[in-house]
Amino acid sequence: MGCIGRLQIVRPAPRAYLGAVTALLTGALLAGVSAPPAFASSMSWSRSVRIDSVHIHGHTYGAGLIGLSCPSVSLCVTLDSLGNAVSSANPGAGARATWRRKNVEKYHPGRFFTDVSCPSVTLCVAVDEAGNTVSSLNPAAGVSATWTTKRVDRSPLYGISCPSVTLCAAVDKEGNVLTSTNPTAGPAAGWTASAVEPGITWAVVSCAAEALCVLGNSSGNVVSSTEAGAGPSAVWGTQNVDGNPFAGHGAPLHAISCPAVSLCVAGDGEGNILSSNDPGDGLSAGWTKKNVLGHFSHGYYPAFERLSCPSASLCVGIGNSGIVDKVVTSTDPAAGRNAAWTVHVLDRKGELRYLSCASTILCVAAGTGGNVVVGTG
Repeated sequence: MGCIGRLQIVRPAPRAYLGAVTALLTGALLAGVSAPPAFASSMSWSRSVRIDSVHIHGHTYGAGLIGLSCPSVSLCVTLDSLGNAVSSANPGAGARATWRRKNVEKYHPGRFFTDVSCPSVTLCVAVDEAGNTVSSLNPAAGVSATWTTKRVDRSPLYGISCPSVTLCAAVDKEGNVLTSTNPTAGPAAGWTASAVEPGITWAVVSCAAEALCVLGNSSGNVVSSTEAGAGPSAVWGTQNVDGNPFAGHGAPLHAISCPAVSLCVAGDGEGNILSSNDPGDGLSAGWTKKNVLGHFSHGYYPAFERLSCPSASLCVGIGNSGIVDKVVTSTDPAAGRNAAWTVHVLDRKGELRYLSCASTILCVAAGTGGNVVVGTG
């Protein structure tokens, strides 16, 4: 579901109930593993830089960026609302970084990209609203990169996580998980679907290596499997971890990141961080909940949009209160309710929505206005 006016992408409708539809979320951050939480306040950030534009009737607009994945400090890949892949081989250069655009899918309403995952500099896999995967084995080649398309689903695909070049897991609008153990095969890759939680409107997914994949969905449930690569025969366990007694159902989980099989961190639509040190235990897994962004105020729920945990000792998240983007950081996310999270305003335009930390020394944020912000240590 995208729109071209200001060329921004609007995510699935379930988020509308939060009252934050006017706030387009996201951002980025960076921190070192050995640094204390206070390190977050001493980060060095580039200014917001527009890396992707479109010209319409003599005017220049930012082409909305969609998804972001940085497999290393030498490669970041994002997509835009016009069917292009936009990549940089030196993202850490901030305002001086070079970003190159390559058209990989012809623009068509209803075929907007929704997410991308790059497990290495030799593989990136994107998904779109038409049920396609679009992949490249040389994404670092920029304008010379080769991208191929494969239709794998009749429903829109909303998220993808590829922990390695031998496993990718995607989620669709109908509550299915699609997996491939040979995503490098491009159009020849085999994808199988599993009906994990039918009727769920949308979900986010994160896989910690090939031993664990965890989904967070629109009903506040986490759905996990330690054998996602087994396709339809994989066993998935569902647990509600974010109940909302006022609405009569769970609060939506907007973001999730699992840096290891011993840690998953999620962010919801009400400003809370949820974490587990045994996420693969299904119904037996323990999850803790802590409010980090504050509470409902001035007509808005402070909502999380993205989380990126490059290690079990560092998690970074982007959230929003109204139209102000905020970044949160913890160097002890496994501490659950006792974890220390720092919060500060990253951007006041409300345009940052996507976040990827290539390592503990580089994080990049992408925005719906065609902009990126880079944090370095």
